[in-house]
Amino acid sequence: MALAVVFIVLVVLPATIFGYQAWLLRPASAGVKIVEIIARAPDQGGFSPDRLSLKAGERVRLRISSPDVLHGFTIPGLGVDVDEIYPGKVVEVDLTPDKPGRYAFACTRWCGVDHWRMRGVIEVAGDSPVVVAPPEPPLFQQLGVDLDAMVDEAHIIPSVKPSSGAGAGLNRHYRQ
Repeated sequence: MALAVVFIVLVVLPATIFGYQAWLLRPASAGVKIVEIIARAPDQGGFSPDRLSLKAGERVRLRISSPDVLHGFTIPGLGVDVDEIYPGKVVEVDLTPDKPGRYAFACTRWCGVDHWRMRGVIEVAGDSPVVVAPPEPPLFQQLGVDLDAMVDEAHIIPSVKPSSGAGAGLNRHYRQ
């Protein structure tokens, strides 16, 4: 029995550890570009890198990891959707963008108060030049709203204390 334990500790355990490391560091499949993306909480920098340049028809493997909190990842224009990227884990996604253009990517899991800032862009170049019309400014910019400005709490806090009775009354009103 002791000999079996010694064999496991001295041979099997190191072989398993080295095999796992070799699997993590395995060479890329022929012709596949590897791109490492680190998703950090927004106050720690967000996505790094947050801009990627790819070529149309190029096979790409995104290796997405998170050192801090749970994140998600989506590229709607390329059909990529990763539900969960757990801290300390790596998620791999293979994609081949087929046409030139700009594709936005974003975090899909609430990762902090500035979650909405976790955005990035993939620029896909092709043989023909990409003509991208300048985007229309977002509505908050058109309206002149400063999202980072301090807000006067007097407009936010209700003057009357909320009650469940008032809520029930509203609920009865909307059911009819």
